[in-house]
Amino acid sequence: MVNIFLKPNIHKAKSSSSKTYAESTLFTILPKEELLPEVEKKHYLDSLQEIVSLPEDYFKIIYEELIDNFALFVQVLPESYGEDLGGLLNDGLRRGLLAIRILKETSESDRHPLFLFAIYSIALLADLGQVLNYRIMISDEKGAFIDEWVPALGYMHEFGQYYKIRPYEAPATLVRSVTPLFGRQLLNDTAMTWLSSNSQIFDMWLAFLNQEEWSGGLGKILKVERKDFENKKEQIGLIPIGIPRTEPSETDLAEKFLAWIKSGLADGKISFNEVDSMVHVVRTQESDLSAFLQAPELFQRFTYEYMKTRRDWVGLCRAFNQLGLTDVSGPDLKIKQFFAEGGEAKSGKLGFLGQEKTESGKYSAQEKSVLSTRLVTTSNSIKEGIVVKNAKMLFGNKVQAASKFLRDIEMRWGHENSLPKAKQRVAHAPESKVSSNHDISPKRKN
Repeated sequence: MVNIFLKPNIHKAKSSSSKTYAESTLFTILPKEELLPEVEKKHYLDSLQEIVSLPEDYFKIIYEELIDNFALFVQVLPESYGEDLGGLLNDGLRRGLLAIRILKETSESDRHPLFLFAIYSIALLADLGQVLNYRIMISDEKGAFIDEWVPALGYMHEFGQYYKIRPYEAPATLVRSVTPLFGRQLLNDTAMTWLSSNSQIFDMWLAFLNQEEWSGGLGKILKVERKDFENKKEQIGLIPIGIPRTEPSETDLAEKFLAWIKSGLADGKISFNEVDSMVHVVRTQESDLSAFLQAPELFQRFTYEYMKTRRDWVGLCRAFNQLGLTDVSGPDLKIKQFFAEGGEAKSGKLGFLGQEKTESGKYSAQEKSVLSTRLVTTSNSIKEGIVVKNAKMLFGNKVQAASKFLRDIEMRWGHENSLPKAKQRVAHAPESKVSSNHDISPKRKN
């Protein structure tokens, strides 16, 4: 894809290439006016309204608000990491317009406006679940992590002003199953009431958004093969843009450290899950599979290789804390201890309560603490480090099984799962130019 339905912003753009970005790249969360500039948006809406033939008030509430919400939701996310920025927005807009064009041209009689809207919205929203294939790190203007975007809770602008895109491969079944859920979020009450007023059309809408294959779905209704559809879609021209983005210097060193780890794990220069490795896949209470990074050794190794000095590994730790990948303790990294099960670990003297149980077979909390301290002190086989909460952030979708040489001390005692901490967010929903009090809402059929 070369063209994107976005407004050029040459002054803020670091590069005109829509593929020039990295995990360190900081993007601005754009308002709909910049995502859908007025002149280009009007041309698109005029083409759309000519086909659907709805009264203007209906069209604004049902179609235009959905398009605005869609743009605000996907922002400039690519279809897949490494592909063109704006791909989700661009592809959805093209797909929606082409779908109802084909439907109009191939139908022997005029289709009901509700059916046209169902087909358009299915085509527009078909790839909405792809947003789960990223971890969107909401950041401040310096690139420091603030929060992680949870698509099910709302739009990006309700979380902050800037963000970084990190690749993350979610299960395909999850991506498809959340697509109608996210689609529902983008439909206003008027559009949803209209769509659900016909049970057959609504059932089709849910089924198509949740399907995994083109065949049996839109392809049959539109009487076109997917390959032909994709070729025709490229004929719908939009406009080229420069997307505003920066590379903040404040988190540059930490981002380079993250890239160094990922590259080293991929090419074998950094070992993992071995007895002498400084990186291990571990199970913790917080996540099924996390990644342990031995500190300070791994950080010192990077600073020596990258800067030929070991002086600033503490600063590196602090900077890495700002990426939002690790467990934190206040403003600092949370250092965790793990039992190291090396050669000596086979004796069962490294904190595992094997044959040394009391007659009752149980230890009190105080006895466990005393025994743990004694065993750790005498064996001296313990590793300290930080934990990247999700191992996929380092290994991608090729996460190995948990290391057999490292065990989480906290999990050993079987602590009860704790409830998640409630997050306080102040939502600032974009103002709509169309009043929700218009009495033009389609009536639900009995």
